[in-house]
Amino acid sequence: MSTLYNHYGGAELYFSYVPADTKSVTIRTDALGLAHEEAASDTWWVGTENSRAISLTIFTEETDTTLVTCQSKINSVVKDQSTHSMRSPNVNKLHVKVIMAVKSISVYCNDEWIYTHVFRDVMWPEAPKLYLSRSSSFLIENIKRVELSDRREAVYVDYEATADSAIQSVIQQRPVQIFPEPGRANAYTYSAVRDLVNLHNVNSYEVVIRDNQNLSSDGLVYYLDVGVSISKETAKNVGLITKLYRLSELNNGAIEAASRIQKLALQQREMVSITMRLDPRIEIGDNLLLDVNLTGTGTHLTDSVIVENISIAVQNASYQMSISARRKL
Repeated sequence: MSTLYNHYGGAELYFSYVPADTKSVTIRTDALGLAHEEAASDTWWVGTENSRAISLTIFTEETDTTLVTCQSKINSVVKDQSTHSMRSPNVNKLHVKVIMAVKSISVYCNDEWIYTHVFRDVMWPEAPKLYLSRSSSFLIENIKRVELSDRREAVYVDYEATADSAIQSVIQQRPVQIFPEPGRANAYTYSAVRDLVNLHNVNSYEVVIRDNQNLSSDGLVYYLDVGVSISKETAKNVGLITKLYRLSELNNGAIEAASRIQKLALQQREMVSITMRLDPRIEIGDNLLLDVNLTGTGTHLTDSVIVENISIAVQNASYQMSISARRKL
C-alpha cells in the first residue's frame, strides 16, 4: 500500500464528562485500518470498507484513583487495550483530547498522557468523519472538532521571533484564514463562514475576473511524500491547469491543505466589490446574500459572496461601506 494514504488526513477531538464505572465513550471514524497481525497487501482495503473502520472506546472506573481504559478497534473488534491510573486521586471531570494522525491514536485526559496505539497501516480520507457515541444517558460537554489537526504537543518559537513568524511556526504552510474576534482575539480556520446576512441599501456592485497564481485543476503536492489534489470545479469553470504545490513542512493533511488552496483560488478568481450604506452587522468572513433590483434597468440581481475586506468612509456627510468579497462556490 502506498504511504500516500497515511498523510491524507487526521483528526483531533475534545470533549468533557464526569467519569463513572458505568460510562464509556466511543469515537468511530471512516478511516480504514490494518492491524499488526494482518499481512500487508497493496489491495487490503478493496471491497472491505465496512470491515476496516477504526474506532476508539474509552472506559472509566472509580477506585482509589480514576482508571481510564482505552481500546483500539477495527470493525468493533478490539486490537489493543491499555489501562492507565490518573495521577490525581479525585477526578471530578475528565477533559479528553483524542489525536488521530497518520497511523496512531493518542488519548490525553486532563493534560495527562493516557494511551497511544499505532496500527500497521491506516488509510485516511481527505476529510475524515468522526461519530461520538456513549454507553448510556449522560452529559458530554464542550465537544470540539479541531479543524487544523496537528499531533505536535509543543511548538518551539525563537525568543526574538515576531508575532507573524511565531504564528507561521504554529500553522506551518496551511492555507489558514485569520478572522478578528471580540476581545482582541483571532480565529484561525481553513474555510469557516460566519453569519448569513441579507444586504440592503446597495449603491454599487461590480465583478472583476482576475488571474490567480494558485489556481489549478490538477495539483502536484510535494511534502514528506508526493500526492495529487484534483479540483473538478476548477476544471469545469476554467479548464485544465496543472500546478506544483510545495508544502515541505507538512506531514499531515498536506493533500487537504492543497485542496483548500485550490478552492480558495477558484473563489478569488471572481472578486466582487460592493458599496453600500453602513451596516454594522457585517464582519469579515460573513456570507452576504444579494437579492435586489438594480435602479434604472430594473434588473434583478442575486449573488452569494464571502467578505474578505471592509472599509468605511464618510462621503457627502454620510457613512459609506466598501466591501471586497470572493464569490461563494
